[in-house]
Amino acid sequence: MRFEQRSVAGWHTPARSGFDGTFRNCRGCGRVACAGDARTNVYIDGFNLFYGCLKGSPYKWLDIEALCRRLLPKDHINRIRYFTALVTARPGDPQQPVRQETYLRALASLPLVSVHLGEFYVNRVRMPLANPATTGPTTVEVIKTEEKG
Repeated sequence: MRFEQRSVAGWHTPARSGFDGTFRNCRGCGRVACAGDARTNVYIDGFNLFYGCLKGSPYKWLDIEALCRRLLPKDHINRIRYFTALVTARPGDPQQPVRQETYLRALASLPLVSVHLGEFYVNRVRMPLANPATTGPTTVEVIKTEEKG
């Protein structure tokens, strides 16, 4: 995840809210211009989130809006952008696209979340073996998946 913060005011420093010179209160704590005024945009790479944190865990149905609120309790979450690409069915897991589409529909129902779709490129490439035998091939053909824009 990447966070982008924009502070509207300094730490508990009174801030003018408009041309009339009046002060405004923080939406979070009610104090005049506190750190809770920091507006935060969150950018999530869905591919890295899944393969880096969630795969193999029981936490596949992650409420990313609730996660962001727990990680940044003093900030005003402005928006959450979730970037991913649609997967295709594979022989070992033909239901993977159905599960992903269901999760993406659930994410899109959250008020602060917008889902942005890129594409996966699938290529067959030769890669070196980690422990090749003394005789025989030193590489193997694999299917490499990359997420692109």
